[in-house]
Amino acid sequence: MHELLPSDPGLAIDASLSRLLQRLAGRNDEVIGRLARDLSAALRNRDVCLELSDYGDDVIEAVRETAIAGGPEDTRHPLILDGSRLYLQR
Repeated sequence: MHELLPSDPGLAIDASLSRLLQRLAGRNDEVIGRLARDLSAALRNRDVCLELSDYGDDVIEAVRETAIAGGPEDTRHPLILDGSRLYLQR
């Protein structure tokens, strides 16, 4: 059975992106799920990226190690990590 989505369309998009990226990562990763929701919310608020320095070095390292994040020149991965900034691939 599918989870019920929040009634706020923005929150529903955040939740959907979170589930999609966790599925692409091949695991139910709470860190990736949270960052996906936060990145989606940042984009809705007209930010182009999510600054990860507030999350700590462990989170940055977790993103770096995931199979769905690449570097600034990467075009194959849905997440782009540039230093401590996380972008959604365009």
